[in-house]
Amino acid sequence: MSNLKSLVEVKRRFQRSVNINSDISSGKDSLEGYQLLTSGVNVLNNIAEHISQTNQRAFTITGAFGSGKSALGLYLCCLASRTEAIKKQALAKLERYSEYSEIKSVFSDRRYDLHVLTGRQGSIEDDLNNSLFGSSATGSLIENIESFNKSKKKDKLVILDEMGRYLSENLFDNCAALQNFAEAINQEGSKIVFIGILHQNFTAYAQLSPEVHKLEWQKVQGRFLDTPLVSHSEETLKMLSSALALVSPNSGNRAYSDKSINSTLKFLSSQRKIDKKKYLQTFRESWPLNPVVCLILGPIAKRGFWQNNRSVFNFLTSQEPFGFQDFLGTTSQDSPDLYGPVELWNYLEANYGFIIASDSTERRNWSVALDCIARTEALDQKNAVNLVKAISLLFIFAGTSGIKPSLLVLKASFPQLEEQEISSLLELLKERKIIVEKRHSESFSLFEGSDFDFDQSYEKVSIAEINPTVANELVNLPVLVARRNYVKTGNLHWFPCRLADAATVSDELEAPAKGASGKLIFWLGQGSEDEIKRSLRSVKEGTTGINLIGIPSNKDEILSMSIETQRINQLRQEPALEGDRIARLEVDAIFNSAKERLNSLIDKAFDNSKWYIGGEYLRTVKDVTELNKLLSDLCDEHYKFALALNNELINREELSPNIKTARKNLIHRMLAHEGEDDLGFEGMPAEAMIFLSLFKEKGLHVRNSHDRFSFALPQECVSLNELWKTSSEFLSASNPVELTSLYSLWGQEPFGIKKGLMPVLLFFFYCLNKNSLTFYIENNYQAEITTELIELLLARPELIQIKNYISNAKDSDITNALFEYLQKCDKTLTDKTPLAVARALVKKVFLLPKWLFSTSRASAESKKFCEVVLRASDPIELLFNSIPELLNARTSKELLPKIIGCFNELELLTNSLCRRGQSKVKFRQKSVG
Repeated sequence: MSNLKSLVEVKRRFQRSVNINSDISSGKDSLEGYQLLTSGVNVLNNIAEHISQTNQRAFTITGAFGSGKSALGLYLCCLASRTEAIKKQALAKLERYSEYSEIKSVFSDRRYDLHVLTGRQGSIEDDLNNSLFGSSATGSLIENIESFNKSKKKDKLVILDEMGRYLSENLFDNCAALQNFAEAINQEGSKIVFIGILHQNFTAYAQLSPEVHKLEWQKVQGRFLDTPLVSHSEETLKMLSSALALVSPNSGNRAYSDKSINSTLKFLSSQRKIDKKKYLQTFRESWPLNPVVCLILGPIAKRGFWQNNRSVFNFLTSQEPFGFQDFLGTTSQDSPDLYGPVELWNYLEANYGFIIASDSTERRNWSVALDCIARTEALDQKNAVNLVKAISLLFIFAGTSGIKPSLLVLKASFPQLEEQEISSLLELLKERKIIVEKRHSESFSLFEGSDFDFDQSYEKVSIAEINPTVANELVNLPVLVARRNYVKTGNLHWFPCRLADAATVSDELEAPAKGASGKLIFWLGQGSEDEIKRSLRSVKEGTTGINLIGIPSNKDEILSMSIETQRINQLRQEPALEGDRIARLEVDAIFNSAKERLNSLIDKAFDNSKWYIGGEYLRTVKDVTELNKLLSDLCDEHYKFALALNNELINREELSPNIKTARKNLIHRMLAHEGEDDLGFEGMPAEAMIFLSLFKEKGLHVRNSHDRFSFALPQECVSLNELWKTSSEFLSASNPVELTSLYSLWGQEPFGIKKGLMPVLLFFFYCLNKNSLTFYIENNYQAEITTELIELLLARPELIQIKNYISNAKDSDITNALFEYLQKCDKTLTDKTPLAVARALVKKVFLLPKWLFSTSRASAESKKFCEVVLRASDPIELLFNSIPELLNARTSKELLPKIIGCFNELELLTNSLCRRGQSKVKFRQKSVG
């Protein structure tokens, strides 16, 4: 009699690993049977967005063995192919996704020279140089890239498969080569796009390397944008069904299959919202695999012990004992039997049992399972043994599969058994303490030796109402980003979600947002919708931020699950658990499960939720995507004068230590090299990249009428003009303004400037207004911008004050008189503004020897003059009030001679004492002689 192999086979494409170099040469057949999944589209779209909107050109795609990285790389080659037929076939697989246009415009519409490499143990610099520019090319890789970027040749797309082979510990030279390569192509105008494919990021390959090597690999990782390829359970299901080829759609005896599918669908529907029709079709196309096996194969394939097996598709073609091919070869084509959890357990035990038993993360549960199976075998009931094997499989490996050993799942695992027989066997196993029933989660688990009764203890915990403050700390609430606004302006506006009721909503609104642009608060209060509206209108909102209050459609479910999660969390504090490790593990597992269910409910809370702002109804959104668009609309409206800057190095709230240093270096460059082209930068350090993206690109540093370069503020730069206009008015108060107050103004609507960028903009405005902007340290006037002032301003802005002085005609007499005198000894003084003259005056006093201020030889008036100048907190007050009052002079004719007299006295005294000192030295030298 024929077996199932006459009805089922694994498609050729899934019987081998992808080799991009060889497969791309097969022409149109290279994409035959390929399934482009959402995870792959997300990776391609992420890369495409960065190519089109930033200077990033160095990327990596990482993922576990068998996750489809190389297949995605092959698809990308087809997408960028010169052969129109191949490109058309690739685009056809992409058409159903919303990301179609973005990906097509970057990879298909642009014309690339395609270079495909496979990693090896060798020099990556030599291999890239030979591939990109030919073996006969002269010059280094970086030199050739610089020359190529200046040419008019077509762009190059480089796909490097098995990149990890270049990252071995004995190939550390490749570290510097990769860093230099990435820096060379991550530049404006770069014509090379590089995509490396590897199993893990760079730092993971350096785990066994010396610490200094690890740090270097971390630097390299920062030059590449990593895009992980992570397949979801539904994608694994789709791939499984695609891998199996049936003689006809309804081949074989489906009696058990239909029963198993129905039970599985009932279970999945009870856990979350699913597309039943889609799952039904997928499970039917996966015959003769039991649906439970289909769901659990993905999580098993990701376990460490099975990584060398490469993928679930190797399992489908493996000839190992108890494997899928063994089942097909030994099962009649008329049999209704399925390859179920028992067969999968036998396969793992026979082929991987020793490896699992030695795995530190698996061995404990594996030992518990083997013990329970051995005790069940003593009962001499085959079905009971099979039941424990199925529970063991789910107990150890279910992971993120979304299934658990509930009655429905066990019915799906054993469609040949009636529910009554399964229930009877479960009662027997419970009685013999081989398994335990977890009523709270409606599932069964292996008995691990603990007598803790969770259900009984849970009932004793009394929490009748939700405490939103506690609930907010227990769950991982989502954070939404105004994505469209971010792509448009480069400003990251993010909104954390919070839970609140009538008693806590005011506190939530008034609490600091900690860098966020607002909050999304889910209202969990009681009462009718009209009562809720009245409550929301009475809430006093915080003074800043875009705060939205939403009423979720599943509010009651979230409330109920929140209370349950809080009760379980309180149970975790019970003293009875302190000495019972197994019980603690059980309660922690239940708690984590409850948190996951609560998080799942909160994820669904966005669907058809009603949102209010300022107590007024705003809109009902159908899902999180629509809410994200609403947030972008609100950010566009509230931050209408936001500075558009697509530079993630500086345009953020918190900077890395390296970028803080780059920011400080840029500020010093702005002050010392303003007159030079590109501030005199050589090479492309981080501070130069910030300068180019902010000042050069926006026309803020230009050649002036004196054929020198200087900062400028063109009218078309509306955002910065509005920012300076507002700042100028804010700083024109009679007293200096706290710098933190100015920063606070910049961070609010309608500007939304990020903290990391603020000091750079401050010194940009200073360069434009050197004759009117003044700095103070703890209200003490600073005549010059010193290194110490910059350091303090960056580290402790709360100690700095600032003022913008606008001169008037009344000041001109005294200013002009002092200007003529001070310019004779200070050639840097070129402006007759009061502020510039006051600075020069303070500078002249500051340069006098300090002993003059205390010597009895100087007159009281001269010493007092120096003291007043050095202690001045306001240069304008000093120039027009303090000094004239001290010297009893009100006009320039009276004032100037007295100031000159003070300086002359002090300078004569200095010269006299210097000459006396020189005479004494000469006398002593003669005496010694």
